Amino acid sequence: MIAMLKFAGVATAASVAAVLSYLATTTPVVAITTFAAVARKLHDAHTLSYRIAVQLPGQEKPSTGREFQKDPGLVRTEFDPPQAAVTIIDMGRGKILSLDPTTKIAMLQDWKLPDDLKRRSQDRASEASKSLRSLAGKVGKPVGKRKIGDIEAEGFRVEEQGLTWTVWVDAARTLPLLMETTFRMQDRDVPATLSDIRVDPELDDSLFRLNPPEGYTLSKVNVPIVIREEALVNLLRLYAEASGGTFPPKPLDPDPFRKQFPKEKWKGPDDPGLVRLVQSMSASIVFLQLELKNVYGYAPDQVKLGDAQKILFWYHPKDSEKYRAIFGDLHVEDVPANRLPERPKF
Repeated sequence: MIAMLKFAGVATAASVAAVLSYLATTTPVVAITTFAAVARKLHDAHTLSYRIAVQLPGQEKPSTGREFQKDPGLVRTEFDPPQAAVTIIDMGRGKILSLDPTTKIAMLQDWKLPDDLKRRSQDRASEASKSLRSLAGKVGKPVGKRKIGDIEAEGFRVEEQGLTWTVWVDAARTLPLLMETTFRMQDRDVPATLSDIRVDPELDDSLFRLNPPEGYTLSKVNVPIVIREEALVNLLRLYAEASGGTFPPKPLDPDPFRKQFPKEKWKGPDDPGLVRLVQSMSASIVFLQLELKNVYGYAPDQVKLGDAQKILFWYHPKDSEKYRAIFGDLHVEDVPANRLPERPKF
C-alpha cells in the first residue's frame, strides 16, 4: 500500500537543509543518535513488514492491512476485510497479481510501460520502501514520549519527500514502533499510520509468487498502460461518455466515478471496460500526482464534451514558455497563459 501512496502523490521532493542546520545546534545529541540508529536500520533492511491504516476520502473506516517488502522490488499487500484481497507487485518484471478470495478470481496484469518509466521502475526497484529507507541521514526533532503497549516510546518528527513523519521508537532496542503521517489527496488530508513494524523479518519467496493459488481462475491483462496526457484524456472521455457529456468535478475524485460506473455495470474483473477504466485512472494518478506533483488547472463547470474552444485542463511543462491544454473535445495543444480560463496559480 505504500507503493499506492507513492503513486497517489507522496513522492514530492523536499529540501531539509535549513532544518538540519537548525536542529544540529538545538537537538540533544543522544536523541539524534537514537533516531539515526533507527533510520539506519530501516535503510539497511532487505525485508520489511508492517501493518498499515489509511483513512481514504469517502470511507467511514480506514483501509487496513499488512504489507511485506523484499529486495529487489517485491511487495505483497494483504487487505483486511471487507476487501480481504491480496496484491502482489513485482516492480522489476512490471507485473501485478490481484487475488479476490471471495470470487476466487486472480488477475495478472502485465505493465506495458514506456521505456523511460520502465527504466525508472527498475532503477528504483525498492520504490515502495524508499520513503522509509531514505529517513537515514535525516535529523529527527524530538517531540516527547508516548506509551505504546508497555514501552515508553520516544517520538521524532522528520521531513521526508514532502511528508512530515512522526516516528515513535523503542530507544532501548533502537527499533521503530509506530510511524504517522498525513498527505493530501483530492484536496483532503489523508492520515496514514504504520505499526507492528518488523525490520529484516524472514520472508519466504512464495509470498511474492505471481502464480495464483490452487482453486483460483486466472485472468491475464496485457493492455499497455498509457501515461501522461493520453491517460488523462482517456479517463475524461470515459467519464464524459458515461455521464452524457459532463466532466467530473475533479479529475481523480472517486465518488463521481463510483456513481457513473457502479459494480453492476461490469461482467467481472476482466471486463475490458473495467480494465480500461482502472488503467486510465491508475495512469492518471501517476501523471497528475507523481509527474505534475498536483500542479495543474482544471475548470469543468462550463465545459461539455465536444466544446473545441473551451479549455478543460492545463499545466505548465518544465522549460516551456507555453501551457499544455486539454479542450472540451479532448484535443490537446500548446497555449499562451492569456488563453487560460483562470490566472495560473503555479
